Amino acid sequence: KDDILHAISGAIGSALSITVLYPLETVRTRLQVDTTTLSSSLLSTQSSSTFVLVYNIGKKEGVAKGLYKGWFSLVVALMALNFVYFYFFHALRRWVGEQDFFTESLSSDVVIDLGVGYVAGVIAVLVTGPLWLVNTRLKL
Repeated sequence: KDDILHAISGAIGSALSITVLYPLETVRTRLQVDTTTLSSSLLSTQSSSTFVLVYNIGKKEGVAKGLYKGWFSLVVALMALNFVYFYFFHALRRWVGEQDFFTESLSSDVVIDLGVGYVAGVIAVLVTGPLWLVNTRLKL
């Protein structure tokens, strides 16, 4: 079905984007949580930009063990979230479009899309919630 194709596309797209941007996620998480890891050895007194932090973490801890620590659990959780979201969004959107009640009472496709997106988002968060807990624990 097209719903499965949309869900797979959303999951793959999210995996690719987080793979490229994950070093920034690593820096953000460490700046919020772990002040000892980003001690003076990683923070330059001349510059503490994000890119300097990424470079210093990669140099000191390595790319795989430093910048991409916890990447796999995040990719699994994000792919699951997006798969569930896109599947339910397209399935519910098609179902709502087939119902005369919705098409007659709601004249705007934007309102229908917002409602369907809301419901699909709630379902996705409820289904994948435990994965996000595991992901957070593995990153720290």
